[in-house]
Amino acid sequence: MEFIPFAIFGGMIVLFVLVAVFSFLAERKRCREMEAVAGELGLQFAAEGSPQIPGLGQFALFNRGRNRTFFNTMQGRVEGVRVAVFDYRFTTGSGKSRTTHQLTVCAIFDGRLDLPRFELKPEGFWQKLGALFGYQDIDFPENAEFSRSYVLRGQNEEQIRSAFTAGVLAFFGARPGLYVEGGDDTIIFFRADRRLATSEIRGFLTEGIRGLLAFRTRC
Repeated sequence: MEFIPFAIFGGMIVLFVLVAVFSFLAERKRCREMEAVAGELGLQFAAEGSPQIPGLGQFALFNRGRNRTFFNTMQGRVEGVRVAVFDYRFTTGSGKSRTTHQLTVCAIFDGRLDLPRFELKPEGFWQKLGALFGYQDIDFPENAEFSRSYVLRGQNEEQIRSAFTAGVLAFFGARPGLYVEGGDDTIIFFRADRRLATSEIRGFLTEGIRGLLAFRTRC
């Protein structure tokens, strides 16, 4: 009977090792697949290390939590604009509340844009509740679908309303579930706490460029 605790402990170690090995192999497979996608798109690829991408520090996403890590980064030009697609990881909380967030981000840069700083996120129960207590949400009566689907925030409401033309509202109203931040000549797109499958990246990047073009029509 005295060997039972040791057997349990040994089993836990084996399980931990198996999980670690599986995770390592899965990450290596994803890295290779991301590199292949980058090659198909004609983009440069870096498996590790913070990319030299100016302008991202202004966005709330990249100022959350700690242990912020960029990896599987592809950069270059697609359809005449500079793009960067990468996996991003950061940690919030501590102890039992510690959470590691992983997601795929698409960043698009266009010198013809001059956007006000804004955050766009899906509108859920807590956002609706927050609006009752003064949580900012810029709504557009002329597009109820957009206003039901998203919370839009930013310091300069007048400039944001000017940027969100009928075409921009229609674009995002037809695509619920996106998280978007914009400012100056840069827009980032992502989905909350979800890394895209490598098969989704080309389509997501295309949608991001279409979103940028919707903003560009006002310039």
